[in-house]
Amino acid sequence: MDSESVHVDPDSISTSLLNGIRANAPHAWERMVRIYGPLVYQWCRQAGFQPADARDTVQEVMISVLNGIENFKREKPEESFRGWLWVLTRRRQIDQYRKRMVGKGGDTAQFVDQFPQAPPAEVTESSKEQSRLLFRILDMVKGDFRPHTWQAFWSTVVDGRSAVDVADDLEMTAVAVRQARFRVLTRVRNELEMLGNE
Repeated sequence: MDSESVHVDPDSISTSLLNGIRANAPHAWERMVRIYGPLVYQWCRQAGFQPADARDTVQEVMISVLNGIENFKREKPEESFRGWLWVLTRRRQIDQYRKRMVGKGGDTAQFVDQFPQAPPAEVTESSKEQSRLLFRILDMVKGDFRPHTWQAFWSTVVDGRSAVDVADDLEMTAVAVRQARFRVLTRVRNELEMLGNE
């Protein structure tokens, strides 16, 4: 989406989304889970969890967010929502490991000492994380548009085709293709801006 994209800091969460979560607003929780749930799942899989255990851990992390959201503060630049989410995830991962080791006589202390203190490097690379976030948002808003509108957007922005070529394929005018592209881009920008610092 090159020149038409909007920069978003993947570590940030918008004040409005954060306030919505704190107010226990269903739409805010749904957005938070759809945006950050896959990230927590990825962290769990990268820690060696099986898919079922990773899904269970995601649920536990979301419960931890619910119970601890009032304790999350952004008073310093290094205090990010994603960093806090990583801490919660790491704690739940350790809890899961301890549950599995009960009765097996394993040394949980050694595991805890060896467990990563920070997210895996490939997750912390902002360009990769930004791409993942963007595609989660695209997936989230896709259903809000008619198929022709979405296809016009996708073909011109993602596939890089001209509006004239896409218009021929979709039996639309080039102007209609450009308008469809504009509508979807505007919505995506709004979603990204809502996730950025306000």
